[in-house]
Amino acid sequence: MSKTKTGMSRLLEIAGEKRGLLILSGVLSSVSAVLMLVPFLSVYFILAELLRHATSSCGAYLVMTNVSKW
Repeated sequence: MSKTKTGMSRLLEIAGEKRGLLILSGVLSSVSAVLMLVPFLSVYFILAELLRHATSSCGAYLVMTNVSKW
């Protein structure tokens, strides 16, 4: 009895000569999935930086308003 291939091994067998292109498309798809997270991470780091300095900028605002009253 011969064991039938399943999953990726069967897919690569069907691909035949285009096996390299199939592997390349999988790699590029993985890179694309990771790069789609970049905007979310950028917003996260920007908000984290703004919130980290939120209290210090409030103090600077109070100083500037007191100076303008003189």
